[in-house]
Amino acid sequence: MEALEIQTRVVDAVDMLSVDVSDALRVDGTISRMDFRLHGRTVGQDDSATRLAALRVLGADALTPFVLADRSFDQSDAEAFRQAVLRYPAPATERVGPVDAWRMRDWALGQVLGDLGTPLAELPTDLEPQVDSTGDSEPWTTWSAGLLAVSSLALPGLDSAPRRQTAKRRLDLSRGMSRSIMRRDYFGAARLARWIALDVAAGGPPDEFVEPALAHIAVLAGHQPRTRLEVTLAQILLRRNG
Repeated sequence: MEALEIQTRVVDAVDMLSVDVSDALRVDGTISRMDFRLHGRTVGQDDSATRLAALRVLGADALTPFVLADRSFDQSDAEAFRQAVLRYPAPATERVGPVDAWRMRDWALGQVLGDLGTPLAELPTDLEPQVDSTGDSEPWTTWSAGLLAVSSLALPGLDSAPRRQTAKRRLDLSRGMSRSIMRRDYFGAARLARWIALDVAAGGPPDEFVEPALAHIAVLAGHQPRTRLEVTLAQILLRRNG
Protein backbone atom coordinates (compact mmCIF):
# COMPACT_ATOMS: atom_id res chain seq x y z
CA MET A 1 0.00 0.00 0.00
CA GLU A 2 1.34 3.43 -0.94
CA ALA A 3 2.39 5.70 1.91
CA LEU A 4 -0.03 8.42 0.78
CA GLU A 5 -2.92 5.95 0.79
CA ILE A 6 -2.03 4.79 4.29
CA GLN A 7 -1.86 8.38 5.50
CA THR A 8 -5.23 9.16 3.95
CA ARG A 9 -6.83 6.14 5.59
CA VAL A 10 -5.43 7.10 8.99
CA VAL A 11 -6.69 10.68 8.62
CA ASP A 12 -10.14 9.34 7.71
CA ALA A 13 -10.08 7.01 10.72
CA VAL A 14 -9.07 9.87 13.04
CA ASP A 15 -11.91 11.99 11.69
CA MET A 16 -14.40 9.16 12.18
CA LEU A 17 -13.26 8.52 15.75
CA SER A 18 -13.34 12.26 16.49
CA VAL A 19 -16.97 12.42 15.38
CA ASP A 20 -17.84 9.43 17.57
CA VAL A 21 -16.15 10.99 20.61
CA SER A 22 -17.81 14.36 19.99
CA ASP A 23 -21.22 12.71 19.74
CA ALA A 24 -20.62 10.73 22.92
CA LEU A 25 -19.76 13.96 24.74
CA ARG A 26 -22.93 15.79 23.79
CA VAL A 27 -25.17 16.43 26.75
CA ASP A 28 -28.06 18.25 25.10
CA GLY A 29 -30.07 15.08 24.55
CA THR A 30 -30.07 15.20 20.76
CA ILE A 31 -27.80 12.18 20.40
CA SER A 32 -27.70 9.16 22.69
CA ARG A 33 -24.45 7.25 22.76
CA MET A 34 -24.68 5.44 26.05
CA ASP A 35 -23.26 2.38 24.28
CA PHE A 36 -20.03 4.20 23.36
CA ARG A 37 -17.25 1.65 23.24
CA LEU A 38 -13.69 2.09 22.00
CA HIS A 39 -13.03 -1.62 21.65
CA GLY A 40 -15.84 -2.19 19.17
CA ARG A 41 -14.71 0.75 17.07
CA THR A 42 -11.12 -0.47 16.77
CA VAL A 43 -10.32 -4.09 17.60
CA GLY A 44 -11.61 -6.80 15.29
CA GLN A 45 -12.54 -4.48 12.44
CA ASP A 46 -11.31 -5.14 8.91
CA ASP A 47 -9.19 -2.01 9.15
CA SER A 48 -8.29 -2.42 12.82
CA ALA A 49 -4.65 -1.40 12.24
CA THR A 50 -5.81 1.95 10.87
CA ARG A 51 -8.34 2.40 13.64
CA LEU A 52 -5.75 1.63 16.31
CA ALA A 53 -3.53 4.26 14.72
CA ALA A 54 -6.39 6.73 15.06
CA LEU A 55 -6.66 5.82 18.72
CA ARG A 56 -3.00 6.66 19.15
CA VAL A 57 -3.49 10.02 17.44
CA LEU A 58 -6.37 11.05 19.72
CA GLY A 59 -4.75 9.59 22.83
CA ALA A 60 -6.41 10.66 26.08
CA ASP A 61 -9.02 12.65 24.15
CA ALA A 62 -10.61 9.36 23.11
CA LEU A 63 -11.26 8.72 26.80
CA THR A 64 -13.07 12.00 27.44
CA PRO A 65 -16.60 10.50 27.14
CA PHE A 66 -15.72 8.31 30.13
CA VAL A 67 -14.17 11.20 32.06
CA LEU A 68 -16.46 14.13 31.22
CA ALA A 69 -19.76 12.54 30.16
CA ASP A 70 -20.10 9.57 32.53
CA ARG A 71 -19.98 6.93 29.83
CA SER A 72 -19.44 3.44 31.19
CA PHE A 73 -15.80 2.31 30.94
CA ASP A 74 -14.72 -1.31 31.06
CA GLN A 75 -11.67 -3.49 30.53
CA SER A 76 -12.32 -3.92 26.82
CA ASP A 77 -11.80 -0.19 26.27
CA ALA A 78 -8.47 -0.36 28.08
CA GLU A 79 -7.55 -3.38 25.97
CA ALA A 80 -8.10 -1.34 22.81
CA PHE A 81 -5.55 1.18 24.06
CA ARG A 82 -3.12 -1.55 25.09
CA GLN A 83 -3.20 -2.97 21.58
CA ALA A 84 -2.79 0.49 20.07
CA VAL A 85 0.23 1.30 22.25
CA LEU A 86 1.88 -2.05 21.54
CA ARG A 87 1.31 -1.77 17.80
CA TYR A 88 2.38 1.89 17.59
CA PRO A 89 4.91 2.63 20.36
CA ALA A 90 6.24 6.12 20.92
CA PRO A 91 9.45 7.10 19.05
CA ALA A 92 12.81 6.48 20.69
CA THR A 93 13.55 8.87 23.54
CA GLU A 94 17.10 9.72 22.43
CA ARG A 95 15.72 12.34 20.07
CA VAL A 96 14.23 15.71 20.99
CA GLY A 97 11.42 17.90 19.71
CA PRO A 98 8.27 15.99 18.78
CA VAL A 99 9.34 13.10 20.98
CA ASP A 100 8.75 15.29 24.03
CA ALA A 101 5.16 15.78 22.86
CA TRP A 102 4.77 12.03 22.38
CA ARG A 103 5.96 11.38 25.92
CA MET A 104 3.69 14.04 27.36
CA ARG A 105 0.65 12.76 25.49
CA ASP A 106 1.42 9.20 26.57
CA TRP A 107 1.81 10.39 30.14
CA ALA A 108 -1.64 12.00 29.97
CA LEU A 109 -3.08 8.81 28.49
CA GLY A 110 -1.52 6.74 31.29
CA GLN A 111 -2.83 9.11 33.96
CA VAL A 112 -6.39 9.00 32.64
CA LEU A 113 -6.35 5.23 32.24
CA GLY A 114 -5.01 4.95 35.79
CA ASP A 115 -7.81 7.17 37.07
CA LEU A 116 -10.26 4.87 35.30
CA GLY A 117 -8.74 1.90 37.13
CA THR A 118 -6.86 0.35 34.22
CA PRO A 119 -3.22 1.55 34.20
CA LEU A 120 -0.94 0.46 31.35
CA ALA A 121 2.61 -0.53 32.23
CA GLU A 122 3.74 0.43 28.71
CA LEU A 123 3.06 4.14 29.34
CA PRO A 124 5.33 6.61 31.20
CA THR A 125 4.40 7.47 34.76
CA ASP A 126 6.24 10.80 35.03
CA LEU A 127 7.22 13.80 32.90
CA GLU A 128 10.61 15.34 32.28
CA PRO A 129 11.11 18.00 34.99
CA GLN A 130 13.05 20.43 32.77
CA VAL A 131 9.86 21.43 30.93
CA ASP A 132 9.10 23.84 33.78
CA SER A 133 12.40 25.68 33.45
CA THR A 134 11.89 26.85 29.87
CA GLY A 135 8.17 27.56 29.59
CA ASP A 136 8.08 30.69 31.74
CA SER A 137 10.57 32.68 29.67
CA GLU A 138 9.88 31.35 26.18
CA PRO A 139 8.42 33.94 23.74
CA TRP A 140 4.64 33.72 23.62
CA THR A 141 4.56 32.83 19.94
CA THR A 142 6.72 29.72 20.27
CA TRP A 143 5.33 28.84 23.70
CA SER A 144 1.69 28.90 22.58
CA ALA A 145 2.58 27.03 19.40
CA GLY A 146 4.17 24.30 21.53
CA LEU A 147 0.92 23.85 23.46
CA LEU A 148 -0.89 22.78 20.29
CA ALA A 149 0.85 19.41 20.22
CA VAL A 150 -0.10 18.57 23.82
CA SER A 151 -3.72 19.71 24.04
CA SER A 152 -4.68 16.24 25.31
CA LEU A 153 -3.06 17.30 28.61
CA ALA A 154 -5.77 19.96 28.94
CA LEU A 155 -8.04 17.80 31.06
CA PRO A 156 -9.21 18.21 34.66
CA GLY A 157 -6.98 16.55 37.21
CA LEU A 158 -3.81 16.39 35.09
CA ASP A 159 -1.07 18.33 36.87
CA SER A 160 1.69 19.01 34.34
CA ALA A 161 4.25 21.69 33.55
CA PRO A 162 2.19 23.01 30.60
CA ARG A 163 -0.87 23.26 32.83
CA ARG A 164 1.04 25.25 35.45
CA GLN A 165 2.48 27.50 32.78
CA THR A 166 -0.92 28.22 31.25
CA ALA A 167 -2.22 29.30 34.64
CA LYS A 168 0.53 31.94 34.75
CA ARG A 169 0.41 32.97 31.10
CA ARG A 170 -3.26 33.48 30.33
CA LEU A 171 -2.61 36.66 28.35
CA ASP A 172 -0.15 34.81 26.15
CA LEU A 173 -2.71 32.04 25.66
CA SER A 174 -5.24 34.58 24.47
CA ARG A 175 -2.66 36.13 22.18
CA GLY A 176 -1.90 32.72 20.70
CA MET A 177 -5.59 31.93 20.20
CA SER A 178 -6.23 35.29 18.52
CA ARG A 179 -3.18 34.88 16.31
CA SER A 180 -4.36 31.42 15.22
CA ILE A 181 -7.81 32.76 14.36
CA MET A 182 -6.32 35.58 12.31
CA ARG A 183 -4.17 33.03 10.48
CA ARG A 184 -7.29 30.91 9.91
CA ASP A 185 -5.75 28.06 11.86
CA TYR A 186 -9.04 27.23 13.54
CA PHE A 187 -7.88 23.84 14.77
CA GLY A 188 -4.96 25.45 16.58
CA ALA A 189 -7.18 28.23 17.90
CA ALA A 190 -9.61 25.66 19.32
CA ARG A 191 -6.78 23.84 21.06
CA LEU A 192 -5.56 27.03 22.73
CA ALA A 193 -9.14 27.96 23.64
CA ARG A 194 -9.37 24.60 25.37
CA TRP A 195 -6.37 25.46 27.54
CA ILE A 196 -8.05 28.74 28.46
CA ALA A 197 -11.31 26.94 29.24
CA LEU A 198 -9.47 24.49 31.49
CA ASP A 199 -7.93 27.33 33.48
CA VAL A 200 -11.33 29.01 33.85
CA ALA A 201 -12.85 25.69 34.95
CA ALA A 202 -10.09 25.27 37.52
CA GLY A 203 -11.01 28.58 39.14
CA GLY A 204 -8.84 30.93 37.12
CA PRO A 205 -10.06 34.36 36.09
CA PRO A 206 -12.99 34.44 33.65
CA ASP A 207 -12.34 35.15 29.99
CA GLU A 208 -14.92 37.19 28.11
CA PHE A 209 -13.46 36.33 24.72
CA VAL A 210 -13.16 32.55 24.79
CA GLU A 211 -16.86 31.71 24.36
CA PRO A 212 -17.34 34.06 21.38
CA ALA A 213 -14.10 32.70 19.93
CA LEU A 214 -15.35 29.13 20.24
CA ALA A 215 -18.65 30.08 18.60
CA HIS A 216 -16.72 31.77 15.78
CA ILE A 217 -14.51 28.71 15.30
CA ALA A 218 -17.53 26.39 15.32
CA VAL A 219 -19.22 28.39 12.55
CA LEU A 220 -16.14 28.53 10.33
CA ALA A 221 -14.58 25.14 11.00
CA GLY A 222 -17.11 23.04 12.91
CA HIS A 223 -17.36 20.72 9.91
CA GLN A 224 -13.78 19.60 10.58
CA PRO A 225 -14.10 16.63 12.98
CA ARG A 226 -10.98 17.27 15.05
CA THR A 227 -11.71 20.99 15.37
CA ARG A 228 -15.27 20.16 16.40
CA LEU A 229 -13.93 17.82 19.10
CA GLU A 230 -11.63 20.49 20.50
CA VAL A 231 -14.48 23.03 20.53
CA THR A 232 -16.78 20.52 22.26
CA LEU A 233 -14.21 19.78 24.95
CA ALA A 234 -13.57 23.48 25.57
CA GLN A 235 -17.30 24.19 25.86
CA ILE A 236 -17.75 21.32 28.33
CA LEU A 237 -14.92 22.67 30.45
CA LEU A 238 -16.50 26.12 30.50
CA ARG A 239 -19.83 24.60 31.56
CA ARG A 240 -18.11 22.80 34.41
CA ASN A 241 -16.99 26.16 35.75
CA GLY A 242 -20.49 27.60 35.35
